[in-house]
Amino acid sequence: MLFQKACSNHGKWFIISLSDFLTVYRMAIFDKPAANSAPVPSIRVDAEYISNLRIKNPDLLTLLRDSNGEADTQLSLNVNAHAAGNDTYRIVLQVRIQVGAGKSPNFSIDLDYEGLFFVSEVTESILPVVLFVECPRFLFPSVRHIVTTLTQNSGLPPFHMQPINFMDMFQKKMKEQSGKMAQSGEKLES
Repeated sequence: MLFQKACSNHGKWFIISLSDFLTVYRMAIFDKPAANSAPVPSIRVDAEYISNLRIKNPDLLTLLRDSNGEADTQLSLNVNAHAAGNDTYRIVLQVRIQVGAGKSPNFSIDLDYEGLFFVSEVTESILPVVLFVECPRFLFPSVRHIVTTLTQNSGLPPFHMQPINFMDMFQKKMKEQSGKMAQSGEKLES
């Protein structure tokens, strides 16, 4: 006998046997973790918001006329993390985009997008990875959407940000810090 159950993921349906459903249900209700088992780490997004946004569009006509669809574009991205309370952290994605060459770009966007994250049961050794890799991964889709919409609404072709490897960024930053500490003779604590 088959049992049909609605999946909460986009309203799709799937079919499982009644015995499989009852097994999963029993495990969810009755199989509680043992009292001496390790706590389960968790991340919760409490808020996402734009904390700073500046658009400069001083000479868009020149950019559109002279670029023929090919403009020099520079993108920089930075991640900052700040403690905001008990197990709560403020993560800031700073995005800087400049379109056009020279000291005075034809178009620029400065965006600081922040998220408040509740992070619990995470060890101190893993916390930097959570704050500088996992939390920015939650924020990045919203940042990408905002940048695309802003460029499109400003008269430019939409600027589609490519996916960012936050783990690679984190590892490069750690190597730079350890290199600076080695040059100054300090010890790197982990």
